[in-house]
Amino acid sequence: SLERLIAAAPAALNPRGRIGFIQNAAALLRSGTVRGDQYLQILAGFANDENPLVVSALAASLTAVKNNFITEPLEESFAAYVRRLLGPALRRYGLDRAPGEPEAVSLVRPALIGWLADEGRDEAVLARAEAMARSFLEDRGSIDPSMIGQALSLSAIRGDSALFEEYRTRFERATGADQHHQKA
Repeated sequence: SLERLIAAAPAALNPRGRIGFIQNAAALLRSGTVRGDQYLQILAGFANDENPLVVSALAASLTAVKNNFITEPLEESFAAYVRRLLGPALRRYGLDRAPGEPEAVSLVRPALIGWLADEGRDEAVLARAEAMARSFLEDRGSIDPSMIGQALSLSAIRGDSALFEEYRTRFERATGADQHHQKA
């Protein structure tokens, strides 16, 4: 019956109901009513959901999976799962903000890129985040402001000591400037 419910939920429920379904599944996982593999199956049923709020709930649900179930031997399998689960949404929404796109899409994009680049080990998404970070370092206004933090964090994954030093120097300079403005 769980499989039938999973199959019907995306079409039978409105976005609020689908978000509730995902959140209730997490509660069932915590209570031990559903197993981890069943939970992953439930989440996978929403991989093609077009509503950005549902996709956001889906991405958020991965934190519990990562924190409670993923050990080093499972990291590669989890990466493939993350790509299957969230990849369709990022392909649908795109890596960059489109003119006139709904604000909910703009808000979920950083999480999608973060999950896919880091835990999903998606080389293309990670390379795009690194390119955004380089662009930002050259011209602060060159990338979508909602992507700045994510791009800088992701670029550090494969960064070297020179990149670390550049980030540290810029952070200290920015922090010092903020403190100076607060005193004035």
